[in-house]
Amino acid sequence: MIQIPYPELLAKISEKSGLSTPEIESKIATKLKQLSGLVSKEGAAHIIANELGIQLLEVSSGEVQVKDILPGMRNIDVTARVRDNYGVKEFTRGERVSKVASLFVGDETGFTRLVFWGDAADKVAAVKTDDHITARGGYVRENRGFKEVHYNDTAAISVNPKGVSIELPERASTATEFSRKQISELGEDSAGVEVLATVVQMYEPKFFEVCPTCGKRARPADGAFQCSEHGLIEPAYGFLITIFIDDGTENIRAVLFRQQVLELLGMQQEEFMGLREHPETFTAIKQKGLGATAVFKGRSSMNAYFGRTEFIVQSLDMQPDAKKELERLKAE
Repeated sequence: MIQIPYPELLAKISEKSGLSTPEIESKIATKLKQLSGLVSKEGAAHIIANELGIQLLEVSSGEVQVKDILPGMRNIDVTARVRDNYGVKEFTRGERVSKVASLFVGDETGFTRLVFWGDAADKVAAVKTDDHITARGGYVRENRGFKEVHYNDTAAISVNPKGVSIELPERASTATEFSRKQISELGEDSAGVEVLATVVQMYEPKFFEVCPTCGKRARPADGAFQCSEHGLIEPAYGFLITIFIDDGTENIRAVLFRQQVLELLGMQQEEFMGLREHPETFTAIKQKGLGATAVFKGRSSMNAYFGRTEFIVQSLDMQPDAKKELERLKAE
């Protein structure tokens, strides 16, 4: 059964009827009263749509834009531009070893995750950011509140098909583009989310060599360091720290890089770089971050090496708006 979330039901009815959202909700409330609670709000919304002569679901298979993807759809085709390739992972089910791969993709209407199983995973292993992809014959599942399109061995997949050029909408550039989640709701690949949480543990920083020109990781080469783009270099240093954050529903390991580290600890880069030579001083410094409550924005992903879900922090707000947070709690 195809499931349309209640907010989308309201939006579709409003768009096609010209009625305002309060007018529609009033009709739904009346219908619920008439039926003595025998249907849900969603069911009442479907009845109202039918009474108004509105067809809520125009496409249930074939080519579908991201905004129209709904749990329960089958045999759908998606054409999108790749934002991230999370790679191919092997797993064991019984005595059988199989593979899974996932891409974070988008079109002009929004973003979603495509999941490829078995032989289909190999077909997308080499897909790169900004490649275009058409994947046919998928089915839609909901994973912890996120819609995903899944493809099995029989899926028809085309990379960079001729004549396809998609401009992606801006994403995750402002706070309003992140959806608030509880840590317990985060999936293995939840992108564009934020959590309000408290730092409960912090580990010593890790420093690593980077190219001073492009910032990419530098690798040892014959007693020196080499960048894949700029050859032999005199490296600069990047850094990260790992922390545990807790929001009362669960805790999760989070990874912060450079700017996020400095914001969390209230330090300047030159000051922080001194820890390379004097790591023993970090014990006192980390007290600045322990116990801090912040809004952490980023994505969760599966760390295949440790077999656990982690949160990669893209930005953070060390001073959440107390008034807005209170209003959010009241709304929930």
